[in-house]
Amino acid sequence: MTLRLATAQAMCEIDPALGAGVRRWCVAGVDYLRHAPAPSTARETGCYPLVPFCNRLGAGVARLGDAAWPVRPSFGDPPMACHGDGWLSIWHVAEAAATTATLVLEPGEAPWRYHATLTAALSDAALSLTLTVVNHSAETMPFGLGLHPFFADAEGATVQFAADTVWLEGPDLVPAHAIQVPPELDHRVGQPVPPVRRNLCYSGWDGVARLTWPDGRRLTMTAPGARHLHLFRLPDQSFLCLEPQTHLSGAMGWRDGPAHGIQPLAPGQQLSLTMGLQVL
Repeated sequence: MTLRLATAQAMCEIDPALGAGVRRWCVAGVDYLRHAPAPSTARETGCYPLVPFCNRLGAGVARLGDAAWPVRPSFGDPPMACHGDGWLSIWHVAEAAATTATLVLEPGEAPWRYHATLTAALSDAALSLTLTVVNHSAETMPFGLGLHPFFADAEGATVQFAADTVWLEGPDLVPAHAIQVPPELDHRVGQPVPPVRRNLCYSGWDGVARLTWPDGRRLTMTAPGARHLHLFRLPDQSFLCLEPQTHLSGAMGWRDGPAHGIQPLAPGQQLSLTMGLQVL
């Protein structure tokens, strides 16, 4: 059953059965995320949590130094492990009130064992999502977190954020090498994302991104502590994704993943990420 939060001006619907995906978030009747009336998976919702890692896992193996764990493919052609398994799982509502809710997940998918929580808080002009994971494995394991919002009406929307470098994807769709941000990919002063394929991960992000639509709508996304921002757009889709992440896309499969934000968590240790969406 879909969980509904509401204030006098805003409404948010979250589907525990679809990976805790946000099916709708609107303010004053306007949808700022993609509205999914009847999604079949979390990937068709307006936003969903990424746990215990973000984006694609190159060769299908998670690594931490010399340790390695195979991870089963989740989707794609060819199939590839992507976005962890939280989005593939059924979450459960632990607490719910008019404007706040906490959902929990305890999957047994190998190689990770963990406990995750997603706490949503709604106000008249803002939505906050806090994702936390606790390592329940018997050994130190690599972890990462992210959130995957699909912003509606991407055509003509101006995107502004600052980052140090951008990683270009390789043939396996995983970041291959970093370059200094060229003018056509630089959003420091704000520019639209053209309707072409973009699958880029920015590093050295300052945790703030701003969107402005041609009709005057404005939104600020914040994610303190997330040093990586993944930008994704497809030419035949009306949405734009800006995904705050605690680690570089693809780094879960690298031996030096901790140098790119992967967090080694000992049993009982936890990692958290909060994303705030504020309508201006």
